[in-house]
Amino acid sequence: MCLIEVDGGEASFVEADVSKAAQVEEIVGRALEAYGRLDYAFNNAGVEGRMATNTAEYPEDWDQVIGVNLKGVWLCMKHEIVQMLRQAGGSIVNNSSVEGLVGLQGTSAYAASKHGVVGLTKTAALEYAQSGIPELTSCALA
Repeated sequence: MCLIEVDGGEASFVEADVSKAAQVEEIVGRALEAYGRLDYAFNNAGVEGRMATNTAEYPEDWDQVIGVNLKGVWLCMKHEIVQMLRQAGGSIVNNSSVEGLVGLQGTSAYAASKHGVVGLTKTAALEYAQSGIPELTSCALA
């Protein structure tokens, strides 16, 4: 039993790769089946990748980190926002990292992905503030 259930709430788990559009669409669909609507979303998936300088970074490592950390947030928001617009409201929080605000040596892909989450969130907040999604924020946590 998870802490949400201990405190009297409902929780469910759906395993998915957030870098895959069909799996993200399924996550949102499962939430709608279970709860009837999507009022809140917290996008928190992330991978660190291999520590390497910019020139030593492998393209496949870069693709994985950007795919999960940035594309994954974008895909989640894409499907969450569509549903929240249908139901005229909702709130989304995207979790970034302290590296969404600063750089750290040896983490090019990770820092780029987390900076991207911050920028993506700010842009979406401007795009949808007047459309019933007043709370679209990112948090940069260590």
